[in-house]
Amino acid sequence: MRVFTLLIIAVMTAPAAAGDFEHELTVDGIKRTYRVHTPTSPDGTSPDDKPLPVVIVMHGGGGNAEHMERFDGFNAKADIAGFIVAHPNGTGRRKFLTWNAGDCCGSAVRTHVDDVKFIAAMLDDLAKRYNIDKRRVYATGMSNGAMMSYRLAAELADRIAAIAPVSGTMSVLDPKPARPVPILHVHGTADSIVPYKGGHGEHTQRIGEHMAVADCIATWRKINRCDTPPTSANLPDQHDDRTTVHIDRYTPQADGAPIELWTIEGGGHRWPHKIEGPVPRWLVIVRVEPMTKEFDAPNVIWDFFKRFELPE
Repeated sequence: MRVFTLLIIAVMTAPAAAGDFEHELTVDGIKRTYRVHTPTSPDGTSPDDKPLPVVIVMHGGGGNAEHMERFDGFNAKADIAGFIVAHPNGTGRRKFLTWNAGDCCGSAVRTHVDDVKFIAAMLDDLAKRYNIDKRRVYATGMSNGAMMSYRLAAELADRIAAIAPVSGTMSVLDPKPARPVPILHVHGTADSIVPYKGGHGEHTQRIGEHMAVADCIATWRKINRCDTPPTSANLPDQHDDRTTVHIDRYTPQADGAPIELWTIEGGGHRWPHKIEGPVPRWLVIVRVEPMTKEFDAPNVIWDFFKRFELPE
């Protein structure tokens, strides 16, 4: 029987700017780091001293927390809406980091890194350092980070109030969460890395086959007790960006949780945001795919998250 050890070493570096911090943990003998942005005072308190919600934002495969933080837009949204942002780092060599989301991805899977334990330890550390609302902790991510958000929903549902995967599907077989989990899934139909219809992505055959978005949603519809057909809508097509956006909203039965699927017709493997951030070097050699300008991911995701909290 494998014995896990958890040693938490709390190291806070000098902040890069007011409200920005980096912390270090050791989990199962591996040094792990995460970045924190607070919207107000360094201890995370709001003006009226109420605990603040937390949004966990996870980078994609081959990325890192600093890279994700530069372009996802969540720090700026946190300053407006009043929540704490945590950008954790996966594991790997140099800054080419991945998450063990189940069957994907990279060295994190091959070396059996327990990223669920790391996120749980990070939440414990956050609670010691900042005045957080433990019932309002949310997870989102891009690509491999999206897959990791699904794993957290499956295995850490007692601590994660809702998830919002972007450009990534589930990599966990037969999820059995402790409770239904609200989900907002964003995905482009022209995604060549994690194809909308599933299967192998271009230039990523070593990763294996990805679950189709439809199969992912169908799995969670059963878990979340969303038995009826969705209500559907289209966003106004206001930009000449070769994309349109279709929304399916699934309403749950009693004691269930809602699901929203935002399908970007013509959209690629991108994070929808008004500021186009840098693309990891390994993705540049594939191609830069279309990014929708019809909505801004941090705005839409936060509007979804703020509706939910964990039961008492």
